[in-house]
Amino acid sequence: MIRAAFIGAGARSVSHMRALTYLPDVQVAAVAELDETRAQAAQARANERRAPGSDPIQAQVYRDYRQMLEAATPDVVYLCLPPYVHGQIDHDVVDYGRPVLFEKPLGLDMGMVNEVADHIRARGIVNAVGYQKRYSSAVQAPRKLLAG
Repeated sequence: MIRAAFIGAGARSVSHMRALTYLPDVQVAAVAELDETRAQAAQARANERRAPGSDPIQAQVYRDYRQMLEAATPDVVYLCLPPYVHGQIDHDVVDYGRPVLFEKPLGLDMGMVNEVADHIRARGIVNAVGYQKRYSSAVQAPRKLLAG
């Protein structure tokens, strides 16, 4: 079983949690969020639309992401935070050494973004930035029109 953890419990986290319920070998194991009520609400919203027949998400909630990484030992981390929060958290997650999905944008300061990118390359971890909608037909058709 692959154990996923989330840092941040906003709308993007809900969408990713719900999507993970469609993967039978993945469990949303932990959520780090300063507001425990928000973390519980995110899980509830994801459970409302989870995969038919899947187990409900019942992730452990932590207020401190460092404590979550240490205690929950996730196999993959979703970093779903507003752009102004990125920075040290990103470096800590990279140092954790597991695959990570960074929700976009990675930050507002290109210097910080480049530092994180260099850190990722140095550690050699699998990573992605959540620009998943760029591949949808709703985006590709206008791109083709604008390209000409």
